[in-house]
Amino acid sequence: MTLEKKRKVVEAIRAYMDAKGLSQNKMAPICEMSPSHVSYVMREDFWSQVGDEKWQQLAAQFLPSTSWAVYPTVVLRTVHRVCQNAQAKATAQMVSEYTGAGKTWALREYASKTADAYLIECDTVMRPKEFIREIQRSMGFNIEGTPREMILAVTKELLGVQNPLLIFDEADKLSDAHLMLMKLLFDKLENRCGFVLCGTEVLKNKIYKFAMKDKLGYREFRRRFGNLRSVRKFNPKDKAIGNDILAICKDQGIEKPDQVRYILDHCDNYGTLRTLIQDLQYKNAIPEPTSKLEAAEAA
Repeated sequence: MTLEKKRKVVEAIRAYMDAKGLSQNKMAPICEMSPSHVSYVMREDFWSQVGDEKWQQLAAQFLPSTSWAVYPTVVLRTVHRVCQNAQAKATAQMVSEYTGAGKTWALREYASKTADAYLIECDTVMRPKEFIREIQRSMGFNIEGTPREMILAVTKELLGVQNPLLIFDEADKLSDAHLMLMKLLFDKLENRCGFVLCGTEVLKNKIYKFAMKDKLGYREFRRRFGNLRSVRKFNPKDKAIGNDILAICKDQGIEKPDQVRYILDHCDNYGTLRTLIQDLQYKNAIPEPTSKLEAAEAA
């Protein structure tokens, strides 16, 4: 990795530490490094002590993976308000909406720039202890033990924070065991910590379905986390969504009327909007025909 890129990595780490109010010791678990190795990263004269593989990992973690900007869309603003409300009032909120809404981008942006807001990115292969370990890592510490002991360590840490917020992205990927651990955390931290659960419609459907079927623990889980928040449905004809699309197109250099119309006609969420724009940028031409009939007419 070049010296210039290493400097950008360190700048990004320092910005993260400043925004979150973290010490180098707290950064160590987040970076999956020892405190001494974090100090090597932060001092240019010790960079030779840090392997290239670790530099690549840090770059992937702290530098943007794409030049695509984070845009203040109507969905991003809604998700930020949900997080702010949950953090300020120590309540539990759930956002269960369509894929491609930009929820993950909004959560990452909020968590990276807000003190005492901890983002846990969930996945289907997490085991219960890995789930708790990821919560600890996001907070900047690591205490092993039984799942209960690890949960108690998280509770103790959060009780020492004034306005903590735990954000669980892709919470629809979590198993029953994970959700019950989350319920345990909520019970120990009620009115002392905010919670935001975010995922696709599967999250809401799963909780409501199993609560109706009286599956063990789900009625209690729904009572605690059933405060459902909605985001605006994606519809290019909606004025707010349409303005988002036009502003993003302009910022990305897509201003030809035929290209803008093509995007308005074909995008059905912010994810496909990004894909369509990038396709046009790569091709630097009028969109290709989308059907055999259009291809024949074009010929």
